Amino acid sequence: HRFRTKRMFWSYCGFGVVVRSSSDWIRRDDQWVRGKLDHTRGLNREFNHMLKANLKGAATTIIIHTRSLHPLRDDYERLLRNGTKPTLAKMTIARKIAAIVLAMWKREERYQPEMYRQAM
Repeated sequence: HRFRTKRMFWSYCGFGVVVRSSSDWIRRDDQWVRGKLDHTRGLNREFNHMLKANLKGAATTIIIHTRSLHPLRDDYERLLRNGTKPTLAKMTIARKIAAIVLAMWKREERYQPEMYRQAM
């Protein structure tokens, strides 16, 4: 398959976090020590726009149109209760949908909510 991991697929979908660093090691007291932590730069800019729109649309549909019986809707509500911003919670649900799509694609199977509930 084209994508070995879900993170590779997330980058293709536009959900991957970009981290940039410079001067990872600095010289201090004649020893090399690790420098500051890497800074996140947001989401990647080169991605499949149609795929990202579809996955975010699916997340929006689950958030707005389903009742709390759906596992992904339950996850969204849990994220909000724990203090996650709604936009970040929606992105998390879109990432979960992308991970499920990738797993279904690799295994060539249909969606089964009870099976993927355990993986989330």
